Amino acid sequence: MTPAERIRVFIAGDIYPKRGLVRRFLEDDGYDVVGTTASQKAMVARIRAGEPDAVVVDGDLLVAGAAGGTLARIREAVPDAKVIVFTGGPAASGPPAPSGADGYLEKGVGLSALTALLGNMFVAEPPRIVQPAATVTAAAVSGKASRALGVWQGSAAEQAAEMVP
Repeated sequence: MTPAERIRVFIAGDIYPKRGLVRRFLEDDGYDVVGTTASQKAMVARIRAGEPDAVVVDGDLLVAGAAGGTLARIREAVPDAKVIVFTGGPAASGPPAPSGADGYLEKGVGLSALTALLGNMFVAEPPRIVQPAATVTAAAVSGKASRALGVWQGSAAEQAAEMVP
């Protein structure tokens, strides 16, 4: 990847060692980290100054109750940038992730998930998905037969219940 092709990333997080680790991991993987901040007050101005292609934000920096507003200000500052939020974990253990980001990752999933997500966001042409004929023709089939062919017509909760032995 040439310097002109490198994806420019800004990192916002409140804990220095984590920001440093994310920065080093991204740089080692060929990304250009254009800035970091731990300051919630200065975050939007610093993001604007860095002119990133992507912004990685620790959900802890997003003010509870105003997270959507913070994401909206980031989008106003860099309208073409992709925004990824690291959330605190499953919804059962804390408040839900704020809406408005392009991607969400739970803390602790590993930094390779971040580079995979960034890579997928900046693919020049999305991969074409060709559905097998069985899936296409199974649309008219219902119940267990359609599930066997890879088509599910129920809710996600129903599908999860079916998967549990």
